[in-house]
Amino acid sequence: MKIKRNSLLLIVIITLFLTGCNDQWDDHVKVEDKDLSGTLLNALKERKEFSVFYTMIMETGYNILLEGENRLTVLAPANEVLADYSLESQEEKMALIKNHIAYLSYNVETLSGMNTLKMLNGKNQDLSLFTFNTAEGNIACNNGIIHPVNKVVQPVFNILEYLETLAGTHPQIDTLFLHTRK
Repeated sequence: MKIKRNSLLLIVIITLFLTGCNDQWDDHVKVEDKDLSGTLLNALKERKEFSVFYTMIMETGYNILLEGENRLTVLAPANEVLADYSLESQEEKMALIKNHIAYLSYNVETLSGMNTLKMLNGKNQDLSLFTFNTAEGNIACNNGIIHPVNKVVQPVFNILEYLETLAGTHPQIDTLFLHTRK
């Protein structure tokens, strides 16, 4: 009789344990903001003021990144400030795009308190170069946030990139590359 009672007690405990365990953490961190609809790419496509930037993203293949699940911050220049850059080479477009997208989502208030932001190209962008409008910023999407910015900032070369632009023009630089690259 005692064995039946222990077995019954064990079954009740296991049943309570299995039915009582739900993943409350998933419920806690689940995003339920109804304003978040669509990806960063969709939001850029829907806004006419970013049509040139959207076209550059599509041409360079960064549409895959902006449709993905990575949380990103996009500093989106408007069409007026991108007008001079729409006819640049593919490499220059890619460099420009990578200099305006960062991993993780930062709202305007957070960006205003930061000095620099690490962009996709691995370089720290000086945020004092941009003016963030709190009324127009914080375009929240499922996979990140878009901030309209007032200018285009070309990436700054590191020393190796700068020397590569001078290759073929100075014999010392050519000798340096000859001895360092194999």
